[in-house]
Amino acid sequence: MDTIQLHLLINHLPIVGTYLALPLLLFAMFRRKEPGVLIAAIIVLLLVGIGSIIAANSGEEAEDIVENLPGISEEFVEHHEHKAELATKLSVVVAVISLTGLLWLLKSKLDVVPIWLPGLLLVLALILAVSMASAGHSGGQIRHTEIRADFDTSTIQIDDDSDHVEKDHHEHDDDDD
Repeated sequence: MDTIQLHLLINHLPIVGTYLALPLLLFAMFRRKEPGVLIAAIIVLLLVGIGSIIAANSGEEAEDIVENLPGISEEFVEHHEHKAELATKLSVVVAVISLTGLLWLLKSKLDVVPIWLPGLLLVLALILAVSMASAGHSGGQIRHTEIRADFDTSTIQIDDDSDHVEKDHHEHDDDDD
């Protein structure tokens, strides 16, 4: 597996992970007597931070290769790089705060999780989710011209002929049975 493949594979983890953590954190706010939900959300946020670092490192290496491909705009690559750097930094900050919260929670041995901990992590995860979505969208624009703001839909030709269906006909010889 090369760095481009690694980047394309791993870059979804931080985005999806962030959005997975949001409902867990919201649920943890209402189930404060059950810290397992909060712990699960924290583990997801830690994985988001780790995945972001891997995606950023593989993205740096992939950038050198992708920039030389035909049809690739360096402007879109640079825009994505800046958005991804911000998302990576935020994810690391959220991961560190999450880990700190987890260690505090385990050390304090409280019967009920204080509302401020899942609340704080929820606010941070919401900010991170916006940043991740922006980084993912800008990354998609590198190869997917159809999601760019300057995409011209008037050049698209759609074949409305629903009768035009190619079928694969195979002759079966039943005499061989």
